This record gives sequence, C-alpha cells and structure tokens, in this order.
Amino acid sequence: MDSWRDHLKFGLVFEIPFISIMYFWKQWFQTTYSITDIGLYIFLFQLLVLIVISPLMPDIDHKLGKLREGITFIGLIIGLIGLTGYLFGLDLTVIMAMGLAISSPAYLVCYTTDHRKFVHSITFCAIYGLGIYFLLNRLDLAVLGLVGCYSHLIADKIFIKFW
Repeated sequence: MDSWRDHLKFGLVFEIPFISIMYFWKQWFQTTYSITDIGLYIFLFQLLVLIVISPLMPDIDHKLGKLREGITFIGLIIGLIGLTGYLFGLDLTVIMAMGLAISSPAYLVCYTTDHRKFVHSITFCAIYGLGIYFLLNRLDLAVLGLVGCYSHLIADKIFIKFW
C-alpha cells in the first residue's frame, strides 16, 4: 500500500476485532477505574495512540515520513522542556532522557536502514511490542502494538520476514 491512510484503515481492520475478541475472551483492555478517575482517560488515550500509530510504525524508516518527523519533533520538545527546567534549577534529567529516548531512535532509524528492510520485519514488530511493554507495563497494549505493526507488513504483502 502506498498511503498512510490505507495503512491506517487496514490496521483498524485488524486492531478493532482483536480488541473486541481479547476483551471478551481474555478480559484484556479492561480497567478498574471509574468514569471520574483520570487513570481511565490516560488508558483510553494510550489505547487510541497505539491504534493510530502502530500500523504506521514500519514506515518510520522513510526519509520523508511524517510519523518519523512527528516523533522526532515530540521527543525534541520533551527534551527541551527538561532542559528548560534544568536551567531554572529543577532536576528534570528524567524528562530530558525521555525526550532523547523518543527522538533519537526515530531519527537514527531513518538514516541507518533502507526502506522496507529491517523495519519491515517480524523482529521489528516484536521489538516495538517489547518497547511498549516496558514503557506502559501492560501486556494487552504491547500485543495490540505488535498486531498493529504486523498489519502494516500484511498490507505490504510481507507475511514472513524475520530480518
């Protein structure tokens, strides 16, 4: 597929049924938060971001990719917030490190790999899912990210490619 819109639509075809099946079968994607708890809205935001970004993630190696540019920009803004706090005497080194951890891989992947090589592989999808697991500490969201990422490979007719 050529367009990010097509990849997003194709990803939704996989992700929405996956969420529905796992919700009823394994009780995934359920929370104990009430409607007034901020944790519920944080979880829904994380879910929505994963639904939208995961099918587009394998194109992060595209030099003109808007997702790569957006992730790099967001990471740099977070890093600058941390640096600004540091300049005002606040210890925000964790925020600076988080900004670098977000922006650096997005920027470096583009210039260290060729398009549709490693990033278009099952191994990358697994690494992406592991990264989500370590960031959010939720297996259900990590597997959703892996499914969304793999839907991109299916749309590109790359069914089995490990490297």
